[in-house]
Order: sequence, then structure tokens, then C-alpha cells
Amino acid sequence: MNKKGFTLIEILASLVIIGLISGIAIGGTTMYLDKTRQGFRKYVTMIDDECGDFTMDTSFTVSKTDLGKTRPAEAYSRGTRDMHSLAIRLSLVDALYAFDTPPLILDDPFIAFDDTHIEKAISVMKKLASERQIIYFTCSKSRRAK
Repeated sequence: MNKKGFTLIEILASLVIIGLISGIAIGGTTMYLDKTRQGFRKYVTMIDDECGDFTMDTSFTVSKTDLGKTRPAEAYSRGTRDMHSLAIRLSLVDALYAFDTPPLILDDPFIAFDDTHIEKAISVMKKLASERQIIYFTCSKSRRAK
């Protein structure tokens, strides 16, 4: 006998499996999202005194609210976007490795920062270096950690 299509049981079983997988994926993301948001605020505040209000979605995309209007990351300077990117990476490492301290490898992450933010970001790296190994590459003497 030739069978065409799926039985109701097969369809229901597929839906249950898809629901379980989706629930695990979303639950895992939201579990790390709260920790990442907290870490993001901590690192941005350490680098920039004016952190402001921000939102972070489940893909870790940051939008910032200024003067009552929420703007996407693309609306800000490259330096601000790079600062947010660095803060997200550092906070993700903290969230994912709560009981471990993997080394950080950074390739000129401050290239678009102004002098004030470079100094603060290097200060953050020095503080983190007391807790974990950091391999930091740069091609500029002004961004060199002393």
C-alpha cells in the first residue's frame, strides 16, 4: 500500500519535538541574556561614564535610548559601537564561563576609541588581567598597555 502524507500522530510528535528544542534554545538564551545585560552595563560603565539606557534582544543586539528616543547601534559612532561590542564580548565570557577563566585574545579592540576611552578600556583590561590571561594585539603605541 502506498502511503501519502503523514499521520496525525507523526505530525503531533514532530510539533512536540520542535517545541521542546525551541524551548531549550530560548530558555538557554534568556538564561545568559540577563547575565550578559548585567555584565554589559558593568563594562560600558567602566569605559564610558554615560552608559545611558539600553535594550538588548535575544541576539545580543544593543539599542540605546537618548533623550527619550531609542536608536539602533548603527546610529552611533564607530567608537561607541566598538565599545558596545567589546562590552558584549566581555560580558558573554563572564556569563558563559562563570566557573572558569578562559584566556581572552583581543586584536586591537580600541582602534576607534578616543584617547579618554582608550585609557579607560586599557584600565579595564589591566583589571581583568589580574583575574585571567589576556593576549592583546595592537599596532599603535597609543593603544599599548603600559
